[in-house]
Amino acid sequence: MEVQILSRPLILRINMELVTQIFGWIGAFLVVFAYFLVSSRKVDGSNKIYQLMNFLGAVGAGINAFTNKRGRLLLYRLSGVSSHYLR
Repeated sequence: MEVQILSRPLILRINMELVTQIFGWIGAFLVVFAYFLVSSRKVDGSNKIYQLMNFLGAVGAGINAFTNKRGRLLLYRLSGVSSHYLR
C-alpha cells in the first residue's frame, strides 16, 4: 500500500485580503453604531463604551486602509482619532 504525502498543510490558509476586509467592515459598523447610540441619546459622547467603539472602529478601518495602500483614508482616520483625544 502506497502512502501519499500531502502537499498542503491541513491548516486552512487564510486569505489576508479577506481578513483586512473583515476588519474594515467591523470598523465601519462600530463607528456607525457608536454614532447611532450618541444620536439617539442612548449614551453620552463621553461614555467609555462610545469611546471604545469609536476607537476600535477607527483602528479597524485604519488596518484596512493601511493594507490596501489607501493612505489618504488612513490619514483621515488618524486625524479624526487624534483630534478627538487631544481635546
